[in-house]
This record gives sequence, structure tokens and C-alpha cells, in this order.
Amino acid sequence: MLQILPVILCFLFSRYLVDSRWFKQWKKYVGFDSWDKYQMGDQNVYPGPIDNSGLLKDGDSQSLKEHLIDELDYILLPTEGWNKLVSWYTLMEGQEPIARKVVEQGMFVKHCKVEVYLTELKLCENGNMNNVVTRRFSKADTIDTIEKEIRKIFNIPNEKETRLWNKYMSNTFEPLNKPDSTIQDAGLYQGQVLVIEQKNEDGTWPRGPSTPNVKNSNYCLPSYTSYKNYDYSEPGRHNEQPGLCGLSNLGNTCFMNSAIQCLSNTPPLTEYFLNDKYQDELNYDNPLGMRGEIAKAYAELIKQMWSGKYSYVTPRAFKTQVGRFAPQFSGYQQQDCQELLAFLLDGLHEDLNRIRKKPYIQLKDADGRPDKVVAEEAWENHLKRNDSIIVDIFHGLFKSTLVCPKCAKISVTFDPFCYLTLPLPMKKERTLEVYLVRMDPLTKPMQYKVVVPKIGNILDLCTALSALSGVAADKMIVTDIYNHRFHRIFAMDENLGSIMERDDIYFCFICAEDPWYCPNCKEHQQATKKLDLWSLPPVLVVHLKRFSYSRYMRDKLDTLVGFPINDLDMSEFLINPNAGPCRYNLIAVSNHYGGMGGGHYTAFAKNKDDGKWYYFDDSSVSTASEDQIVASILVFLKLRLLFLIWEEKSWLRFSGAQCESQSLGPS
Repeated sequence: MLQILPVILCFLFSRYLVDSRWFKQWKKYVGFDSWDKYQMGDQNVYPGPIDNSGLLKDGDSQSLKEHLIDELDYILLPTEGWNKLVSWYTLMEGQEPIARKVVEQGMFVKHCKVEVYLTELKLCENGNMNNVVTRRFSKADTIDTIEKEIRKIFNIPNEKETRLWNKYMSNTFEPLNKPDSTIQDAGLYQGQVLVIEQKNEDGTWPRGPSTPNVKNSNYCLPSYTSYKNYDYSEPGRHNEQPGLCGLSNLGNTCFMNSAIQCLSNTPPLTEYFLNDKYQDELNYDNPLGMRGEIAKAYAELIKQMWSGKYSYVTPRAFKTQVGRFAPQFSGYQQQDCQELLAFLLDGLHEDLNRIRKKPYIQLKDADGRPDKVVAEEAWENHLKRNDSIIVDIFHGLFKSTLVCPKCAKISVTFDPFCYLTLPLPMKKERTLEVYLVRMDPLTKPMQYKVVVPKIGNILDLCTALSALSGVAADKMIVTDIYNHRFHRIFAMDENLGSIMERDDIYFCFICAEDPWYCPNCKEHQQATKKLDLWSLPPVLVVHLKRFSYSRYMRDKLDTLVGFPINDLDMSEFLINPNAGPCRYNLIAVSNHYGGMGGGHYTAFAKNKDDGKWYYFDDSSVSTASEDQIVASILVFLKLRLLFLIWEEKSWLRFSGAQCESQSLGPS
């Protein structure tokens, strides 16, 4: 049997996409799985020609549907495996192989990844926007490859001298003069317009030797300064209110823009960068950091946003630096705002860590000691290894209590946190579309929408359909139809999670990962864990877990969350008896529209200078009111991240065995 599932990704090798539904049918036909051989060789489950139509947009055989997921929607095969399958079953007439390259991502932290979605570029000649041709390229393709393709499209002779440009808004151009650079190195993004310019017969160029609105490009150089000129700002807008600066969407980068706007409107952090206090605290030697590059890129971006000169800027330099150290953010796929925020806070912390050499510290259990003593000890130990502006502003302290189910041993530790992640209750029901096919062949199949328990089985589905149709549940057979064939028959006790919402379901007549080591038992146990708040930071970031995952299902939770704009009293949630008053005011909100497969991120934020609320939607900035914020949350149920600032603008830090008040800013 040809083993084509375990695939080792090798740099620059090709992989082929196969619709997972066809692949599952093939596995059933050949008895690929040892537990599923009862239909092996049965012509009723013969898969037929490879059919990838389920992966493609209508009317375009080469354009993939958005938000496809590996192993859920498609399977990746190496060239040898693909060729074997095509030789055995052929490819559906009118379809072409969906081949993708394996590319290397990241500059300092490298990994190989199949580039499922290619970068779509818009190509034109001499800026003629009436004749724009769209082509897709791999991130591994070079500028030279793109230029050759453009020459071919516009019939430009090889001997004709040309120049290639990035075209931005307001007729701003950037030369692409490094032919060996890849699309990834150049930072080209989805939908980028590229212009090829032919030299005039008299030896001049249509755009002239140098144009005022042409920007220098040194994107191939490895130093940070080579990226300083990447950010483009609208030249015609001046004297803007500092901080009211939008961020251009580089292609599915709204998640990044939302996170940056929230952080930008966090007063103590922004003041720290605007006043250049970060310069003296850059830690170039921290092995856990990014050699100061993330901090410098973020500082440069914040200074542009708060200069008052621009209505929006393009954060391409910042995104390039983030992608170098976190390859998962290097492309232009939609990502999670909270994941970017977590990386950014951690990266800024390590780049600005005042501790140059971290000491080894033995963690101690409480062992019956008073909470106050253990908490102070934990915070002191934390500061011995972690001391930065991020710690000053965002870090708080949990009390973690673990109870062994076998010996009742209680283990108490105090752990620092950078943000609070709050799980939301899940909806208990889901809606499935099903078809009821009666035994009478002359009766037309009827479609029903059935409400069933999320954590239920096929019998629950049959019972719900029975109530709507009047057909007894025990007279039903539940099957999945694919490619005009019965794909599978569901057992009555089978979990409903195995049914995707995109599956066509037909009814016919006759549905312990992380154990804790107990020091008392000397065994790993499934202990119960309780987290309590001991101390809170001056700026509290609350992450609401709106996305839920299971083996078969991904879903966005639309649970309504209410909160006050001002005077959120967190005192009652602190178990520290000496905590004192703890009131927060809202300063920023990250929003998400849409569902799991995609959507759009925006942000509300309160400007630190004029105290007014604004709505940030990529490059657009508009005024907002507190009523609008509350109303939008009630209507769209979209809240993802909350940024709250302590009213008193001071907080308690542990120093030795005592608590002392510190003002906002670096200690």
C-alpha cells in the first residue's frame, strides 16, 4: 500500500491538494484504515476521478475558496503520491492539479510550510489602470520572475530596458530594484499593484530620473534601518490630532491593526515610547528577545501615529519585523488578534527587559505558609528575571490551587499573568440542514432545518426530524451523500460533532492531556485547579474566548457580554485582603465581525490627549461615543479584547516584604 499520509515537508518541494471528502472515499474503497475494511473493493464506494470542485470557487478552476483548513477540507500529497492516484483514477474533466510549493518562512526562526494560498498581484504597464491583469505568485518567486511574467503579458521585448514599481495610493511609487529578492523579502502583499515602465527611445524614463513621490527601497538589507522608509503616509493631510492615525490593511492584516490601535491608546506605554525611554532599556543580548528589533519597529510606528502629521500610515516595516521572528504572521492570511497581541507584549517585554542576566530560581510551594508571604516571594522572584515596562503596566498575579484527587494534597503557587483569558459559555444547540428522502421514488426529497444539541448523537437528530416530519425516528437511516454516492452511514449512537455544517445529510426509511505530578503520591494525577486573582496591573487586558474548537467543529460564541465603560470595580474579585480599591475605566476595545472562517477586526479607543472615543477601521478613523460602543456590542456581540486602566493611575508593586506605591512608568 502506498503510504501517502505521513508527509515530510522539504524546502521547495511541491504538494498537491486533494479534497478531503474524495480522499476519505478513496480510503474506504481501498481499506486504508485497518478498522474500516468492510467496504473494501465495493463498487458502491468507488471514488471515481479525483474531484476537487469542493475546494474551488465557482467559475474559476484555479481559485481556492477562502479559509480552507488542512486535513479538514483538503489533504496534502507529495508528487509521487499524487501521480499514482491520477494514474489510477484520473482527474475530473476540466480540472487542473492544485500544486503548491513548500516555502521557508521566517528569517531568524525558520520553518517550512505549504503555501496553499498564493499572493495575488495586479500588474499594469506604465500606470495604465484601465488594463490591469491579475496573476498569482508564490512567496518564493523572485522579483525577476514577476518581471518576466509582466514582459510576457504586455509583449515587452527582452532587449527593452524596464523598471518595476510598487504603486501605492495617491500615486506614490516604490522601486523594486532587487531582482533576486523574493515576494516575501520584498513584503509584497495581497492585491498589491505593480507597474512596469519602459524606457523611452530618447533614453529618458516616463516618470523621470527621480520623482518627488517616489520612495527609496532597501528592503533586502538585513538591518532594521532598511525598513524605516517602508511606511507610507498620505501626503496631503497634515496637522492631524496625534493618535488619530489609521493603519492601512496590507491584506488580511486588520487583526494586527486592531491590536496596535488598542496598545497605541494605552497611555503609559505610548508615553514611554514617545519620550524615548525605551532607548536606554533595549536589551540586545537577551536570548529570549528579538535583539531589540521588535521594540524599535514598534517605537517607530508609534512615533508616526502620534506625530500629528498623517491621517494613516502603512505598517509594512513593523509587519515585516514581526514576520521575521514569528513566521506564523509572515504571510497575509487572517490571524487572531489576541495571538498577535500576546506575541507583541512578550516580544516587547523581552526586548526591553532590564534584567541582563536572569538568575536561576527554585520555585517553592506554599507548604502551609501565609498567602501574603508566598505572594510577595513569588512577585520578587518574578522581578528578578522579568523587569520591563510591560511588567510594570500589564502584569498581575494569580493564586493557583491544585488538589490531588487521590490523596487530597493541596498545592498553592502564585503565578504572574499578562492578560486575563475568560472562557464564555457555549451555545447548547446548533442548526443542521437535512434532507428527508421517502421510500416512494415519486416523492420529492424535503429539506428541513433541525435544531439539535451540540453535544448530542444521531438519535437526537432523528428525534428532532421526527417531530417535524411525522416519520418515526426508528424508521430512519442517516447517510452522507458525496459525489452522487453514499459517503457513509451514521450509527444512532454516533456523535453529532462528526457532521460538518456543510455536509449534506440524508434520511431514508427502512446518528487526560496535561496531568499534574503530585509530590505526595509521586504520580501524575488529573488534579482540579482553581485560579484566584491576587493582584491586578494598572492596565488590565481581558481576552474573551469567543472561538471554540473541537475535533470536528469550530465555532464563534455569540454570548452577550455586558460591562461598564467607567468604574468597573474589581475589588470583589481579589482575594488579597490588603488589595484596597480597584476600579478600572475602559480605554480600548478590539472587535471582531464574522465567524470562525473569517471576518473583520476593528477597534474602539479613547484618545489620551482629548479624552474622546474614536472608531478605528484600518485606515479610517471616525469619532465615536460611549453609547455607540455599548450599542454596537449589544447588537453585534463582537467583543474580543478589553483594555481597562486603573482609575488612580498608580498601583502596588512588591518590594522586599512590603508593598509600596509606584507611579505609572518604568521603575
